[in-house]
Amino acid sequence: MTTRPTHDATDFEVTARTAVASEAELRAVFAGLRDDDPPIRIAGHATQQDAVAAPDTPVHVVSLAPMRRILRLEPDDLTCSVEAGLPRADLDAALRERGLWLPCDGDGEAGSLGAQFAIGRIAPEAPGPLASIGARAVLLGMRAMLAEGKAFASGARVVKNVAGFDVHRLLAGSRGRLFAALELHLKLRTLPRATASFATDELEFAAALRRFDDLRLDSAPPARLWLARSRDASGFVVRGRYDGAARVVADRVRRHQLEERTWRHDDRDDRDDSAAVERVGGAVPPSRIAKLVAALPSSAPVRVSGSGSFVTRLGRDASDALLLALPALDGHAEIERGARARRGRGTPLDPGAVRVHERVRDALDPRRRLR
Repeated sequence: MTTRPTHDATDFEVTARTAVASEAELRAVFAGLRDDDPPIRIAGHATQQDAVAAPDTPVHVVSLAPMRRILRLEPDDLTCSVEAGLPRADLDAALRERGLWLPCDGDGEAGSLGAQFAIGRIAPEAPGPLASIGARAVLLGMRAMLAEGKAFASGARVVKNVAGFDVHRLLAGSRGRLFAALELHLKLRTLPRATASFATDELEFAAALRRFDDLRLDSAPPARLWLARSRDASGFVVRGRYDGAARVVADRVRRHQLEERTWRHDDRDDRDDSAAVERVGGAVPPSRIAKLVAALPSSAPVRVSGSGSFVTRLGRDASDALLLALPALDGHAEIERGARARRGRGTPLDPGAVRVHERVRDALDPRRRLR
């Protein structure tokens, strides 16, 4: 274990950084905290710190990056157990060798699995049974540690389990402010026998939405499905991918008269050097997608998944207007990337949800050690 003053690459003040390689080392960090010490920000490889709200005070960053082992991999049971600091890309590579995959978003990314779950990619990319599923559904259980240094376990290493409360599912979206995850027990799937990626030509919005809905509402929808404004903002394209048996995949491509094309999301839509441009992410019911697009500036980049999750990039005034408009669409969102003072702002929360959130924090971190 090493502790040193550091200048972190993020946009908030860091007083020190500690990298821990075991549960015992993390317990020692928590046990050594004094009342006047800075609070702790739990991190993995610090690749996602610009995608979560900045702490409101200088923090001591505790990194779980050295905890990066695959502890157990059971191909027959379609489960595995990993340390929270394991990079997602490392797990994906190990699973591919065995014909397996982790069916939630973020495949191939460099960040740690603990960070991916803590940031909380919860919504799948399409509604079908073969689509990626939300982070909470993939997480079977975990071992974790409270800020007081007490370790606990929740869930189990197996798919069928009815033991206790699903405390582990609080990890998804918690941003590391409830506890530090140590081990994650994950649900896997076998790799599909065949895949086919597709993308339409540029279409007017109404035509693109009809195409999108035809695919989304099909009896066998794509495993991934997105409606996106084109790069020059002159129209929309529909992108997706079918997974499954070769005959079924070929049949769906033929039935919907799709052209097979490789595609990827343009990273330039996710990051912008201008502090005045913000990335806003959220979700609406798929039936409200047309109203969501109507609420955006006509040139704003936007992509919406088959489940209704969306990402857009907006100026500050447009971000504020969208956050205020979303409750009327039964939607929600927050500013995922932007200036430090604005990151984490979101749609107004129900007062009851706020009370529940505070009671959970009071139970798990009453001294507010984790920021």
